[in-house]
Amino acid sequence: MKIRFAALAAASLLAFPAMGGVIPGFEINLGLDAFFHYYREPGLMRNYGPQLGAYGSVAYSGLPHLRPSFEAAWAGGDVTYDGAYSDGTPLKGDVGNSILVLRPLLGGVFDFSLAGLENIRVIPYIGFGYRRLFNNLEDLGRGGYTREQIYYYLPIGLEVWLPLTAVPKLKLGFRAEYDHLLRGRHKTGPIVGFRGDREKRFTQDSGWGLLLSPRARYDISENLALTAELYFQYWDVDDSTRLRQGLYTWWEPANTTSETGLRLGVMF
Repeated sequence: MKIRFAALAAASLLAFPAMGGVIPGFEINLGLDAFFHYYREPGLMRNYGPQLGAYGSVAYSGLPHLRPSFEAAWAGGDVTYDGAYSDGTPLKGDVGNSILVLRPLLGGVFDFSLAGLENIRVIPYIGFGYRRLFNNLEDLGRGGYTREQIYYYLPIGLEVWLPLTAVPKLKLGFRAEYDHLLRGRHKTGPIVGFRGDREKRFTQDSGWGLLLSPRARYDISENLALTAELYFQYWDVDDSTRLRQGLYTWWEPANTTSETGLRLGVMF
């Protein structure tokens, strides 16, 4: 999967605000998502490289002290695989990669003043997360395979927004979130060049994640704003269950993932 296809999908999302309209009670945010992806299985292999795509969110503000919302993001592009064959021979090359994230959330909204600052907004939230990674190691040829990881997880976080007195149209925010892995499902396709190999499925039930994100919002008008967000997403997942096929025992090793990115969007 090439970055140019991800860029085309991302750009098309930005056209939606002009086609839609302002929906009373809703905040809709659409934009571009770019980040550096680094996946590592210690002592075995690593994947690293840029990913480009789009994100969107919709939140409803018509309920007293409650804020239901839904977030979605997709990105893709080639990453570099750096590992080795089973005999120790180095193996390195570009492979297709894509990541999809879907998250329904429910937050509580609390507004207050503190130390001379007015209209401080604090939003504690909880929800459900779905994250799917697809990695096409078949691009490497012999020894390659397709790899799909799906995480079902529980996001628990806090979002804080501070208005700036000197620049009334500008608001600064910060999000901190802990992600508890509920269930991980892993599917590995047959290995290219390995006669008789079959698809393998594992589960990963132990792991956690962390999300840190400073944010900014600039209100152009009552119904239009520009948004920017830096973020760092981290995952730490333990060994999977084991599967025996013939003379071999297979499993997905413990791994870590870090993603450092930037999102630029339009809110209406």
